[in-house]
Amino acid sequence: MTPPHLPRLDAPPTLTVAASAVGLEVIGYAVLGVVELAAFDSKRPEVALSTGLAFVLLAGFLGFCAWRLWRLDAWARAPIVMTQLIQVPVAFNFWGDGWTKVVTIVLLLVSAVVLVGIFHPRSLAAFEGDE
Repeated sequence: MTPPHLPRLDAPPTLTVAASAVGLEVIGYAVLGVVELAAFDSKRPEVALSTGLAFVLLAGFLGFCAWRLWRLDAWARAPIVMTQLIQVPVAFNFWGDGWTKVVTIVLLLVSAVVLVGIFHPRSLAAFEGDE
């Protein structure tokens, strides 16, 4: 087991791709959170504050999990997988006419890349003996 202060650079490419895809989600959630916070309405401050803060906190937590996943910490898989499983039905709520179909497709593709990367046999083998 690698000491906590040294990075483990032996993550397979499948896991690196999954962690990178989560990184893209982190950027999206952070931007969405900042946009929500910027849309502050003095008549309904709780909407912008709660939603914006939730997205920013989610981005921070997922970013930490993606980093730990890349460092082959097995615990980081669960919150990332849970987020992807929640994101799939949320993506279908964007299905409609026009640009919202693009949002649905992008969210589904990113979730699929993350889930395939995490559950790929090479990724699972990288965690053997660590649990």
